Amino acid sequence: MDAYVVSISETRRANLIEQLRQVPNVSIHCVDGLRGAALPDVACLALSDNEGWVKFKGTLGCFLSHVAIWEKIAHSRNIYSIVLEDDTTIFHFDKLLDMVIPEDADIIFIHNKVSPNPRAIGSINLYPFSAGLSRLEMGDTGLGGYGYILTPKGAQKIIASLQNDLFFGHVDGRLLRYSISDCDIANLDKGSKLRFEILNHHNKNRMPAMGILKSYCVAPALVWVADESIPSIREQLDGVAITTTGKKEDPGAA
Repeated sequence: MDAYVVSISETRRANLIEQLRQVPNVSIHCVDGLRGAALPDVACLALSDNEGWVKFKGTLGCFLSHVAIWEKIAHSRNIYSIVLEDDTTIFHFDKLLDMVIPEDADIIFIHNKVSPNPRAIGSINLYPFSAGLSRLEMGDTGLGGYGYILTPKGAQKIIASLQNDLFFGHVDGRLLRYSISDCDIANLDKGSKLRFEILNHHNKNRMPAMGILKSYCVAPALVWVADESIPSIREQLDGVAITTTGKKEDPGAA
């Protein structure tokens, strides 16, 4: 199987690469994160259809880094490929070799943020994406693009939707919206921060599609954030603005 690692530098990815080398039958592909700071303002406007997006070039660069991988997976002959960010650590990856991927699967999130029982013991169990929403709601961060399995048909669906939806927002916010259904949203509390993110994390003039992906999550979690004190890829790509209150400014609701 192919494992694509979105990476900022050899130093950041060294630990993850060493872990992957211990897993049988894995081909490792490092994809350098696109430095959004180098993008011209006019390119950011064309890619996002939003004038304010020039302030969040790192977020856009992170998004485009994942898109580059999706394009490779869309043309892959493999049943699935794995996408990882370089600030993660992996566990039990050998179990992936025995995991049966459902025929209808487009994407399977394998990280701890959306796992119904991330520390479960035993074989890997798959759950509908909706089963992990309550855990995601408890977290202080978004869905995250730390680790997921993507099938060629899933990648093709995303790429086709991007032609209309463009590249506004965090990449994980977009994957969240593509993975969740109207029924899932209806089951969330009206005051839910997750509900707010789903309904507002997009360009108001260009609503991204919803529920286009057949999505799953797993237990136990196979991917964890290695050290939450390490700036994320998005932050490393100069995508974080700090407000006067000292908090990170979220461009998704612009």
